[in-house]
Amino acid sequence: MSRIKTEPLTTLREVADEPRTFEGVAVPYGMVATDTELGAEAFAPGAFRDSVAHWMGRQDGARMAFRPAHGEKPIGTVPTLSDTPDGVRFRVSIFDTLAGDEYIAQVRSGLNGVSVEAGLDKNPRRTRDGTVIHRTARLYAIAGSVNPAYDGARIALRDM
Repeated sequence: MSRIKTEPLTTLREVADEPRTFEGVAVPYGMVATDTELGAEAFAPGAFRDSVAHWMGRQDGARMAFRPAHGEKPIGTVPTLSDTPDGVRFRVSIFDTLAGDEYIAQVRSGLNGVSVEAGLDKNPRRTRDGTVIHRTARLYAIAGSVNPAYDGARIALRDM
């Protein structure tokens, strides 16, 4: 029997005491996305564990890029990533630029989805119903998304 969750995760919030800082779930574990290039797919718990350890263990000061959308120039960096049972959680610091200001305004208006830029398994497992399960993946960047594949992959405003 599959232990895949189908309900969305709780939306996370803008960090109240840190201007231009947001946090969220980059990709939830165990949640099925049905509208992807591979059909239905999900990430197994810990799929990004090694990649998160790589980014958080870097000694050269490099940080992962945060883009307003796939293919666009970065508008922030991701100084914090953590691999949790629910998925990869992150914190992003948005640059104090016009593009950063525009993105923050969009998030505050509800365009708060995110998507990962990642390298996936070459041979992912499939469940009996055909759902692709990624057991390992490499995280390259996080991007804003107006239509995230996983509804639980969102950032939002904190109640002030």
